Amino acid sequence: MNNEIHSPINETLPHPEISLERKESTATFHEAAYRLVDGPQGEGLRYEAALAALDDSRTITARVAIGDIEADAIVFSPIEYTNDHNADMLREKYEGSDVYYFPYASIIDYSQPAIEKAVDALPDNAVVLFEYREGNPVQAEVLRALLDDKVIEETFINSVNGKRASVTHYGGYLEPLRGDVVYDPEKSATAPLREAFEAGVASGKYERLPKDGTTIIGPEDLDRIVDGISIGDRMWSTYQERMVEWLVKEHPSLQVFDKEYYFEDLRNKNTLMIVDFTDEKPVCAMTLADVRDCFWLNQKDTRRALFCPGMVADNSSGQLGTSMNVLKFYFELEKEIGIGGYLATQCTEISAGYIPKIMELAIKKTNLDLKLPALAKYNYGAYEFTRAA
Repeated sequence: MNNEIHSPINETLPHPEISLERKESTATFHEAAYRLVDGPQGEGLRYEAALAALDDSRTITARVAIGDIEADAIVFSPIEYTNDHNADMLREKYEGSDVYYFPYASIIDYSQPAIEKAVDALPDNAVVLFEYREGNPVQAEVLRALLDDKVIEETFINSVNGKRASVTHYGGYLEPLRGDVVYDPEKSATAPLREAFEAGVASGKYERLPKDGTTIIGPEDLDRIVDGISIGDRMWSTYQERMVEWLVKEHPSLQVFDKEYYFEDLRNKNTLMIVDFTDEKPVCAMTLADVRDCFWLNQKDTRRALFCPGMVADNSSGQLGTSMNVLKFYFELEKEIGIGGYLATQCTEISAGYIPKIMELAIKKTNLDLKLPALAKYNYGAYEFTRAA
């Protein structure tokens, strides 16, 4: 079968060339490809996202052959179907452009002719974002090769302050320290930590909202006003300064939460917020999440698994000291509950230079037998397309 391009641009929905049955088949295909990826991060499109993308007139699909089987595949999908909390920020970053995602892992192996035709279907001033694991740079090479004889001018964006735009994943197991405690998988992975903290508050070991010191806060504490500003807004201000404006501003795909999603994450009952206070003001915050709430990660581990999506410290504070305070607080709680589990984190090309070292130092100070090696590095790039005159 000859590969055919199907671009639903400017067509009336639902797409006449793709029936509901074929849409479901395509979504199942992308979900299977996503789950087959052997890495810490999911690559491609999940079932629901693929199904929604197929009902979007901007999505570019291709009819491809997989052996003797004919199938549809999404070649370029609007960015919100892969990272919806970043969609508005990415549209602002690439103002005036249609922003697409290229689900490399799902289609690259068998559909290069379809990709070549799909490039022709991209609108003027489109931006295509993609990711690939270090050591497998095929994706960028394929896209670049396909552009060599196209009537499209292109700009490749892949660096942040002179460094290769990337995200490195780290992870490791903490073996159970107690045999008399069993984790209940029906509960959030953060629940045992919260329960231990509440017991510590009741016994006087911990203080709920100290003037100076480290604690766990709840969603209700985010609205507490200190010197005219809420604790939540102070935390967002620090996150925005450190993450949005410094760590990832130039990153092709940003790798950051916008304000709405940031507060949605903080108010999630499964999110644990460990905060260091000075003079009643938050100067460093770390959030811990249940990996099951992290849609961008592979969900292969069935044991208790936590993800540390962000730790930021106020510029006015001693950043190393306050960061150590929150990490030591967390690791001491892990020692206390003794359940063990899996801890994962990720760093951009900038934070990879210091976050792993700080975590290693905090682990040593709490005498935990925990190693967090680098599992995989994902490189990121973006092509800006402009039709040649």
